[in-house]
Amino acid sequence: MQVDFQYIFGWTNSDQVNLWNGLITSVCALGSAIGSLVAGPPAEKFGKLKSMHITNILVIIGCALTCIQNEYVILIGRFIFGFAAGAFSVFVPSFINELSPTEMKGSLGSLTQILITLGIFISNLFGLPLPESIKDPIADNFIDNNYWRIVNAIPILFAVG
Repeated sequence: MQVDFQYIFGWTNSDQVNLWNGLITSVCALGSAIGSLVAGPPAEKFGKLKSMHITNILVIIGCALTCIQNEYVILIGRFIFGFAAGAFSVFVPSFINELSPTEMKGSLGSLTQILITLGIFISNLFGLPLPESIKDPIADNFIDNNYWRIVNAIPILFAVG
């Protein structure tokens, strides 16, 4: 996706490319760190289930912002998405721990971590570029101009579902 952004936004200077690629990548981690640190009080006040529903709204907003073709808006959207991911890292394990029977708590906690890793793996698969040999002129235009939007919007399906 970073090569697509370089083409779409017209970044020609290598310092500019490195700056924007670093910002777009790291702002999500920053949001995740902040989200995980501040998620505790809302979970206690509103409950974990309601907090997860509210956080799903943040996922939708963050992903929608990352689909707008503006570097600054993408940064804001990535931060919001990261914030939601960090909050989920607090809500979900605690929610599963509260609901699961005692004999299944360890297994379900491990399953949560395995599924998070699987989700990261699948999202990386979506970001793989297609080989040059299978690109045709119609698909090439779509991939260069719009595929990044689809990759950024996929989490909306999970937030709505």
